[in-house]
Amino acid sequence: MEVILVTACCSIFVGWFAHALLSGRSVKKLLRTIKHQNQHIMATQAQVAQDLVALKTQLTKVGNEVLGKLAELETALANQGNATPEVEAALAALKTSVQAVDDLIPDAPTPPVEPPVTP
Repeated sequence: MEVILVTACCSIFVGWFAHALLSGRSVKKLLRTIKHQNQHIMATQAQVAQDLVALKTQLTKVGNEVLGKLAELETALANQGNATPEVEAALAALKTSVQAVDDLIPDAPTPPVEPPVTP
């Protein structure tokens, strides 16, 4: 995404610069325009960052809800007993699907364990 933004900014700058040379716009005015566009780009990136954080939070919430419902289903089936092979197969398929989705998202890194200090 950063490459696209940098490429777009370079293209916009070259276009503005050429336009300024051809139209006789002052360099000050051109620099003001560039500064304004840079502020707009940074504001847009800040919004994208906020949106990404919100989506990650939502994804974590959904994941926890799905795992909770799956655990409830397993408990209910275990308490009822005598689940048919079709129900057991459906539950196994659901677990496989949930695991496949989980595998798409990297797990949070675990903090490194420091070795014990020996005197």
